[in-house]
Amino acid sequence: MTKRRASRERPTPRSGDDIDHVFESANPNPQRVGCLSAEVLASLAERALPIGHPAYEHLAYCSICYRKFRRLQQRS
Repeated sequence: MTKRRASRERPTPRSGDDIDHVFESANPNPQRVGCLSAEVLASLAERALPIGHPAYEHLAYCSICYRKFRRLQQRS
């Protein structure tokens, strides 16, 4: 590989970094409208609920719950 080619290549981001950044910050939900219980978040993180479960949709609209969900996933 030449130096010139190497300088044009972009580093590969770690899995999920960009999407995590969006979901962790785009929807703060300070009033905690519709927030999920710890039990539901754990079930989502463990993939114990079907993908069509409405709790997954909440994660797209609530950065607080999304951050908790991701922490639980990363512990598994």
